[in-house]
Amino acid sequence: FKKNNKEIINENAKGFYHNRTQMISFNSAHRKRTEIVINVLRSIKNINPDEVNLLCVGPRNEAEILLLKLYGFKNSIGIDLFTYSPLIKVMDMNFLEYANNTFDIYYSNCVLGYSPDVKRTMSEAVRVIKHGGILVMNWSSFLRKEKDIDCLTPTDSDIGGFLGLETLI
Repeated sequence: FKKNNKEIINENAKGFYHNRTQMISFNSAHRKRTEIVINVLRSIKNINPDEVNLLCVGPRNEAEILLLKLYGFKNSIGIDLFTYSPLIKVMDMNFLEYANNTFDIYYSNCVLGYSPDVKRTMSEAVRVIKHGGILVMNWSSFLRKEKDIDCLTPTDSDIGGFLGLETLI
């Protein structure tokens, strides 16, 4: 990793630089993408943003968490591999330190492509979601490997208690 022709080998420095870049660009691209997903969530019947527990996976920085809270999701918590913010806990999305059935909403916006083990990430997401909870995932073209895409096609037994979209709106 290089910045200004200097090699940076500290992983935290890489993460900080990446998150700084993401925060600077949040208002242009990330905020719009986040607001679209938030507004879809807010349109789902029987969802009261004030009452749900939402896990935001990989927010990069606190901007996404603050935006979720601004839109009424006051019980939002973020996890990422590094952070400077008390709103985000340091945690790996493949090894979530939460009990089964903890969250009403698992929210991950363009993070899945960074997972070294997509099947494990999906398994953890399903594990921490409450029965009837909502799994929100948006991913980019990072998922190019056939095995990654195949594991995103769940079977009935994989999803268990998740509701179909037609029952939510």
